[in-house]
Amino acid sequence: MEPKRNGLLPHEFPGVLATVGLGFQHFIAIFPATVLVPILTGFNVSVTLFASGLATLAALAVNKFRIPLYYGSSFSAIAAVIMVVKANGGGIEGVRVAQVGIFVAGFVQVLAGYLIAKAGPQKVYRLLPARVTGPVAMIIAYALAATAIDMASGSCCGFSQGNAAWWTVAVITCLATVFWSVLVKKGLLGMLPILAGAIIGYIASGFVGLLDFSKVATAQFLRVPQVTFPAFTHPGALAAIFAIVPVVIATIPESLAHLLQIGAAVDQIAKDTGKKPKGDIKQLAGINQMSDGFGDIVTGFFGGAMGTNYGETVATVVVSRAATVFAVAAAAVIAILSSFSGHLEALINTIPTAVTGGLALYLFGAFGVVGIKMLQEVKGDLLEPKNLAVIALILIIGIGGGNKWGGSLPIPLTGWLANLFPGGIPAIALAALVGILLNAAITTIEPDEG
Repeated sequence: MEPKRNGLLPHEFPGVLATVGLGFQHFIAIFPATVLVPILTGFNVSVTLFASGLATLAALAVNKFRIPLYYGSSFSAIAAVIMVVKANGGGIEGVRVAQVGIFVAGFVQVLAGYLIAKAGPQKVYRLLPARVTGPVAMIIAYALAATAIDMASGSCCGFSQGNAAWWTVAVITCLATVFWSVLVKKGLLGMLPILAGAIIGYIASGFVGLLDFSKVATAQFLRVPQVTFPAFTHPGALAAIFAIVPVVIATIPESLAHLLQIGAAVDQIAKDTGKKPKGDIKQLAGINQMSDGFGDIVTGFFGGAMGTNYGETVATVVVSRAATVFAVAAAAVIAILSSFSGHLEALINTIPTAVTGGLALYLFGAFGVVGIKMLQEVKGDLLEPKNLAVIALILIIGIGGGNKWGGSLPIPLTGWLANLFPGGIPAIALAALVGILLNAAITTIEPDEG
């Protein structure tokens, strides 16, 4: 008889030392993405680490420690959040306005999770089929195509015609990330192309004089994360809600996909070890979405970047064969403790915008490709009128408005509407709403088969 392989199921506690070791492994896997998102969006890195740890513990509590997924910064929200931060002056004020949208989006996800639990996932996918979620995911990414160029060229930071040094570093960073992802496919290193690209770009920055370590030496060894709270009374708060909440439309399928992947990994571990898991994780779609929502409520309140459960966790579980929730909880505690390091924050803040711009060139486009992949799930031919109409209108409204007029559409408003949207109607929000309503109308007239 073939000997059974080692492995840990979600409910199994491997001991204190093993839990700490497995927790560090998860922390290493989630660190690059969790740190990169606040760098791109203007949020505080230490606060985001702190909030992601708290959010993970909150999510685990909501799902009763049954789903071994870490809750970290979401790439899907980058475009919408940057748009809100920039529209409200940037800096802490812009972040606090964006926090309102993240906080409310958390409640929307909790509601969505409740509805999924009550009605079942199929009812949700009827309201949000691939012909809606696919193009919405695309516009969230491609609405910031110009921002990626601004960051890579230096035109965002005083160089109106671009800067050769910035372009050099951005291109090196971008190509390093691309070729690492193509050539390095195995083990832990295969999961870290973004971190590798950032490190190579960072080294290149030193050769062209873009690094400044003056604030590292003066940083505090220990410091309390500078949490900020949502600016609920800010004039731009309501517009922030309408700009960020539509991101949920794209993150629900992503979150569910991660749940199914971790469920499959747990099933395989159970099969290989001969152990019996406590319940079927794949049946917890509603609870999983509610866990995501409570995580965003936590991050939105304390000033962390908007998040979701992590595919990096799935990859770590598959490689390590340790699906224990105790390791995920340990990673959350490690993230919280690391947020108190002043030197870590100062060192991260030395990363030049040219490096993050190089990453944005690749990542923003890659996020959009995820939306294209979603379109592969559309029932029937994409050129069928009912599919074509929904997809086309979402793309034009979202991308067209997102790349001009500060992310809002040039629609004249008066009275209470002008007060509601002082900066104009957010293009992404309107595009998503148009897609949902048009899809509902078309489905009522001509229901999809199957």
